[in-house]
Amino acid sequence: MISDPRGGEVIVQNILGLDPAVQWTLLSIAFGLILARLYLRIILQRRRLLASDLFMCAGWCISCITACFDIHFYKMGVMQKGVTLGLVGFEGTAEEASEFLKLYHVTDYTFHSAFYFSKAALLCVYLQVFPEFMVKRRQFLWAVIAFVTASFTAVMLLLTVSCLPTWRWWALADEGCPIQTLKMMFQIAWALNITGDILIFILPWLVVPELTLRPKLRYSLYATFGLGIINILFTIVRFALIQKYGADLVITITLVELWSFMDSCVGLIIACLPSLRPYFNCKEKIQYYGNDSKQSKADSQKPIMSSNPDTVDQPANAYMSIQVQRTFSVAW
Repeated sequence: MISDPRGGEVIVQNILGLDPAVQWTLLSIAFGLILARLYLRIILQRRRLLASDLFMCAGWCISCITACFDIHFYKMGVMQKGVTLGLVGFEGTAEEASEFLKLYHVTDYTFHSAFYFSKAALLCVYLQVFPEFMVKRRQFLWAVIAFVTASFTAVMLLLTVSCLPTWRWWALADEGCPIQTLKMMFQIAWALNITGDILIFILPWLVVPELTLRPKLRYSLYATFGLGIINILFTIVRFALIQKYGADLVITITLVELWSFMDSCVGLIIACLPSLRPYFNCKEKIQYYGNDSKQSKADSQKPIMSSNPDTVDQPANAYMSIQVQRTFSVAW
């Protein structure tokens, strides 16, 4: 018997066969957004790839690995209608059941890695656009980076050492990992994940209010970064379903995988969107994304004067001293 830190509700039986289609549809959407992101960087901006681009590509590749595992599980018969996490309804042999549990444990690593690679991509973007003169904001940003890094390390360690020896993860008898251990591991991993999501969601709101922008552009930024709440909601719903149904082992494996993949892939898609905002405003200079903090620091030594019709021609802080302008100006 096995419990799992990912879940869904058994009553949603009519979408079981759609799991691979949903997965690869989400992956296709993410792939299109990543291609647009790379086209923006390499072709339009004529610049090298940033760390955020590499993290995003890595997150997509890891998500593809997870989806490929699910195809293999489907062929094994464990993702058929009615097969639960306790492998009730599975018609395979004991060896096949053990093989599934072994591979399923591997997907736990890819599942959490996709989450944290998406977080890393967003944090790298913020590291580019938070100017060096915003000392307190950058200190908070580095604190969030340290927290996310520590969280990822902790989750990987939990998956590795929380149930030793390792073979207990795929043991079918009573020697398998106790449900209480798995439940505790899930709760810790979820708490770290949702805390990181909330902190990352807060970060841009520390900068956007200080920008001197026309309402149209300001609201577009609010809408772009506000999409992060969708990812948070998916994570909360997944947690609520697990807490309610996970202990009974009546959750089907297909729905477990469906909710897991939707949660991680939606996070991947949301993480792509902030860097694609120039596509939605043809009047805006495309070179704004990816300016490094040194350039931002240099630009901050003068009032924000822009030919962009979405920004004001003479900001409210233009009359201030250079030192004061550094506090309220930012090159985005």
